[in-house]
Amino acid sequence: MLHNYAYPTKLRVGCIGAGRHAYRDILPCFRYLPIDLVALADHDRDQGIATASLFGAKRFYPNHKALLAKETTLDALIIVVGPDPEGHPAYPDLAADALRAGFHVWIESPPCTSKDDVKTLTSACMRGRKFLQTNLNGMFMPAYLKAAAILRDGELGAASSFAMRYPASLTQEALSEPCEDPQSLLGLVRPYATLMRLFGEARGVMYAVNEQSGDALLTFAYASGLVGTLHLAGSGARRGPRERLEIVGEGAHVLVENASRVTYYRTGSPETDPDLLDATDYYGAAADAPVVWEPQLSDPAPYNQHLVTQGYIGSLEHFATHLLQDQPPRHGNVVDLLHLMLVLEKIQEGPERTWLSLY
Repeated sequence: MLHNYAYPTKLRVGCIGAGRHAYRDILPCFRYLPIDLVALADHDRDQGIATASLFGAKRFYPNHKALLAKETTLDALIIVVGPDPEGHPAYPDLAADALRAGFHVWIESPPCTSKDDVKTLTSACMRGRKFLQTNLNGMFMPAYLKAAAILRDGELGAASSFAMRYPASLTQEALSEPCEDPQSLLGLVRPYATLMRLFGEARGVMYAVNEQSGDALLTFAYASGLVGTLHLAGSGARRGPRERLEIVGEGAHVLVENASRVTYYRTGSPETDPDLLDATDYYGAAADAPVVWEPQLSDPAPYNQHLVTQGYIGSLEHFATHLLQDQPPRHGNVVDLLHLMLVLEKIQEGPERTWLSLY
């Protein structure tokens, strides 16, 4: 990982939004990326000017329209804003304005609430001939990328099943028509996007919800024969590990705990596996023992920062490096968004405990 000043070529970007999330989780990433912050816009003048000064932006604007009108030479825009008063993401309109104005755009998640929003964004991409990436940060979290690498290497064999737990809920208001709790429905975006990076697009889904707590179970099936569950457990303890993924292959499996610790339970060699009926120990051969990776918190290394472990740096690096190579982002693009919105639409409109075909 390089420091910002070490990159020979960098994107010149503007940022729309100077709130807590941008200040804490997004703008600090630029220290390690080929991104120079040139301008910043926010409706809170004092907050925006202070943030612009701290992160090196040369100019501040009181709204995004002023920035778009003045900063015509920027390469891209980073948009990090909260939902509108009804709880819907504000990104479709803001991103479409920026794309049509001729800027590549990176937006935070959740990005939108419907396939119509994706069509609006796609049309704006085509009109402006620019690219859009959404920060589906689970796609860039190192622990899940390590699990993906184990899958690619083939030692696990073909993935047979998986089980994921994630701290989110599905309220009855989220499933109403029209949706009265979009933020609850959009809680599905991050975990399902993570599963997309690992396994691709599901072909069908079935779900069941506890009406009192909002906890839910979703079952997915894939063209390869893979099946898996996503357990939304928003009512769990906030102080304990809240995220877990287990992938079962052929005689081996991978476990990701707390989005940071990866354990690979390897296939044992037939000649070294103990006969469990007669064995007096349970160790097996050292060459077949589980392998564990986790952050070394005593090291002052970048990988210990939440900017890395939560996938923020990875997502922005993906965006910047692809644009600098004149390539569209491969992950978090409008194709991924369209599939995500299809899944949300099927869950909202389809009855519980019924198989819902996606394709």
